[in-house]
Amino acid sequence: MIDLIPKRVHAEKLKELQEGILGQEKQELSDEKISSFLNSATDSANGTVIGVSKYTGRALVIFDEYLNQVALILGTTGSGKTITLRRFYKRAIQKGYPLIVDAKPDSANIDWIMALAEQITVNFMDSTVESITITTL
Repeated sequence: MIDLIPKRVHAEKLKELQEGILGQEKQELSDEKISSFLNSATDSANGTVIGVSKYTGRALVIFDEYLNQVALILGTTGSGKTITLRRFYKRAIQKGYPLIVDAKPDSANIDWIMALAEQITVNFMDSTVESITITTL
């Protein structure tokens, strides 16, 4: 019989996994480096940067086409849900995408979105149970 694959390239790694050896541990970047990468990260032409890898510092981008469906942001108090959503709001406003916020937005977030819309000179609609305010810039 002809051995088409003389050495099974994954056999060694499979054996290590079976023995509980997980290979090399990845080294995390320092908080200072992560902060530096975060501060220099800008949205790409195709999406919104929502963070950076704690191992490489490379930007984590959520592409626009993924967000035109449905987005769900979950996290504990203080984990960055509001900041993440604000990045998406900003991207939508800057690109002229329709923006619908279906939640219980607080007045601080509505004021933040409205101020950003005024800077970019786009229409802003705030609907509440009592009234609908349309601000045309």
